[in-house]
Amino acid sequence: NENDTDSFRIKSTWYANEDLSVRASYWQHEFDGQGRGVHEDGQNTGFSDREPQNQEGDFYNLNVDYDFGGVTLDYSLAYQENESLVTQNIGFTELVVTGDEDTMTTEIRLNGDWNDNVSWITGAFYRDQEGEDLTSAPAFGITDSLAGFESEQWAIFGELVYRFGGGAYELTLGGRYYEEDREVVDDIGAVETDESLF
Repeated sequence: NENDTDSFRIKSTWYANEDLSVRASYWQHEFDGQGRGVHEDGQNTGFSDREPQNQEGDFYNLNVDYDFGGVTLDYSLAYQENESLVTQNIGFTELVVTGDEDTMTTEIRLNGDWNDNVSWITGAFYRDQEGEDLTSAPAFGITDSLAGFESEQWAIFGELVYRFGGGAYELTLGGRYYEEDREVVDDIGAVETDESLF
């Protein structure tokens, strides 16, 4: 079996001044491979003896840090998209599955020191994600069976750290509230029965 993986990454940082810095990055990867062979008693069954696979992904990321003087702001924004194509030989037909998934994530944080003994952090998080798999099975007359999902998540969080005993001990109190709204799609599309199979 032959497998090829290509990957590319670039990142850059801009220091606008002593208080503000901006970082940006991009990562791309691609995988091309062959799956398992299909054999029976040491002999090829006559169907394709390879299961081609392809995966491609792109990841974009942006980070902004700003120091207000005693309070620091951290902001991040990320976007990821993935595509895949997988062929599975199930003995008497090929099952072809194409996948597509997109994810956007953003988070903002504020942190600082209340005094010499107490530090704090608070922030919010949001993610929007959706994906789908499209399956075709010619032997069953299934041209497009769709399975997918949509997900929306958000959270708020906070943390306090108290140092005592001359800095030898720390007491941490934190909390997080999280919600997710998720919808699943399962829809078998066009189905044409081939009577010759029965």
